[in-house]
This record gives sequence, C-alpha cells and structure tokens, in this order.
Amino acid sequence: MESLADDIKNKILVRCPIKTLCILNCVSKALQTLIKSPDFTKHYDKLHCHHTSIKLLVVANSGVHSFNNIHHKLPSYSLAFQTNTRLVGSSNGLVCLYHSPGSLSLFNPATREFRDLPDPGTFTITSRIPIRLFGFSYVQVLDDFMVVSAAMHKYGLFPPIIKVYSARSDSWKTMPARPRGVKVPLDRFTSDFSVNVNDVAYWLGWSGSDGNHNLSVRKILGFDFALEEFKTLLLHDDINQSEIMAFTVLDGCICVLSPDAYSCLGMWVMKECGVVESWTKTYSLNGIIYMEPNTSVSPICNAGNKVLFEIDNQLVLYDPVKTVTTELEAGLPVIMEREGRLDFARYVESLVSPSGYICQDKRQIAKWKRMNE
Repeated sequence: MESLADDIKNKILVRCPIKTLCILNCVSKALQTLIKSPDFTKHYDKLHCHHTSIKLLVVANSGVHSFNNIHHKLPSYSLAFQTNTRLVGSSNGLVCLYHSPGSLSLFNPATREFRDLPDPGTFTITSRIPIRLFGFSYVQVLDDFMVVSAAMHKYGLFPPIIKVYSARSDSWKTMPARPRGVKVPLDRFTSDFSVNVNDVAYWLGWSGSDGNHNLSVRKILGFDFALEEFKTLLLHDDINQSEIMAFTVLDGCICVLSPDAYSCLGMWVMKECGVVESWTKTYSLNGIIYMEPNTSVSPICNAGNKVLFEIDNQLVLYDPVKTVTTELEAGLPVIMEREGRLDFARYVESLVSPSGYICQDKRQIAKWKRMNE
C-alpha cells in the first residue's frame, strides 16, 4: 500500500467498510492521515450515504447500545458511562449526549470515537430551577456541528440564558439577552431535547395564556443555528393540538402524532418546513396501540414501506397498508428492565470524527470567542 499512488489508495480505501478503515488506521501514520483527511471523509460519506442500512442507537441511563440491524436481538456493542446519560440528538453521523449533572459529548457510533465538550459555564438565573433546553445539528451552510443550550423560566419571568457551541472553535458563546437579543416565543416545552431539520433544532411547546396563566396554543419552536434566532412553526388546524403524543422527524420532515376522531392515531407530516399548508395526514394508525393516557409512543424512522415505532420502550414495525404491527425483540427487554428509560435514534455510518472539525486557524477561534465577551 505504501508504494501506491495516493489516488490509487483512495480508490481502494473508499470501497472498504468503516470497520476495515478503523483497523487500517492502526497500520501506519500515512494511512491514518489519508483516512482521517477531510476530503477523504466527505468523499466516503457522500459515496455511501444512500447504501447504508438502518443503524439504531439506544441510549440508556448508564450508556449507549448500537444495533447494526433493527431485527438483531443483541447489540453490536455497548459503551458504558459513569453518569446518567440522555440523547440530545443525531445528525450526519454524530450524536450528542448529555451526561448528568451538566456535561455534553460528541460520539460517532460507527468509529466509536468520543469527545467531551468544554464546560459551557453557569446557567443560573435566579434561585428558581429553570427550564433547560438542548439542541444539536450539523449546520451545512457553516460546515460545522453545533449545540444550543438554554435556560429559561416559565412565562418569561426572567431573561433566558442561551449558549451556542461550535465544533470548529471548540468553544461556547453566550447569546445576548432580551430586549435587544434573542427572544424565546414559547412559555413551556414538552421535551428538553430537540430534533433537527435543515440546520434548525426544534422543540414542541406551548405559547399564549389567558389571565389565569392557562396555556392555550401548541406550537413548534426552532432555533436556527445559522441565523442565531428562534422561530415558530404553526400546526394545522385539523391536528388535535392539545393531545399530541409524539413529535419527531421522519425522512427530513417534521412529524407529529395526534389522536383523531376514530380512536386511532393520525400521523401528520410537514412536507415543506415552515409552510403551514404543507401539513399532510399520511396515515391513520389503526390497531397500532390501545390508546391509554400514559402510553409512550413515538415514530423513530421509516424502514422501507414500514414505520419503526417505540411504544413503551418496545420497538414495533407498523405496516400502514396492511395495518399490521410486528414487535421486535432487539435485546431491549433486558436493557429496559435494567435501565427503565431508553432514548432511540437512527444514525448513518460516517467517518466524520468528533475532533476532526476543530479549526486550527487561531484567528477564527479568537473571532468566535470575542463574540462571547
């Protein structure tokens, strides 16, 4: 291999599976430099992005478990952590993890590379416990992996504290507070962690209240990393907004589940992000679930012509044509019995390194840090 020209090496290596490339990283520094180069990584990911099977990451309190196939009963590997762990998000081959009581990390499930993020600092507003929000996304226009973390109080009693992390600068910056800075147009949130679409992290929440502080309007809040601002997306009038059971992303489109008038779940997809009229009811999910009030149900991803659901920590494949459900074992009963709470995410295998986006240009790093002063 050492005697071959670089273009020949590229043509050979780009056809290898990621597992093989991880082994070749240990052969020589020359191969490691080639495989880890940004040009090779982007070429490899672009070539393989449409040929990868569904990989499932299960995040439990004490670690993560990776499944190479949704039908596998045992994880391909598991990685343990010392603290309680939650999934912040998955984007372009990397996942962001939150570790109680307040640290964050980036992780590549395919290469198993892991990196802790720097401490974002304090989020103290008052002695009252604030609402914490977390979002993660690969921002294509900036070619950067970014995290947003915010602390705020119900009904906007105090100005929010909003901080944004850039993988390129490997540092956090604080967004200006109101009234001249970033405003948060929602009062309450359904989830602490977000989903992402087109460089924007989204949460589901409530906005608007009467004189008795009764929250009345369900909305989707998004943080645009490129513009560094929040924006809201309205739901369709036909969606049962007060009883939304799930909020996620399927094939790049925002999706919500809501009970309809026929004792089944309606799946609504926003075909064109930001356009209220593009909300489309794709399925009425008959027979998928006995709709008890405390049941947890959420779609994870499309699997061919079926939809993979998580229902009370159980994986279920739903065929919308035959209206048939199939439970998948996937080794989850044992994990669920031990951990109690699980987060699920689909990920695409990628060579991108959690440390590979750190910029070496000291001027750009200094510029980013000056914005935090």
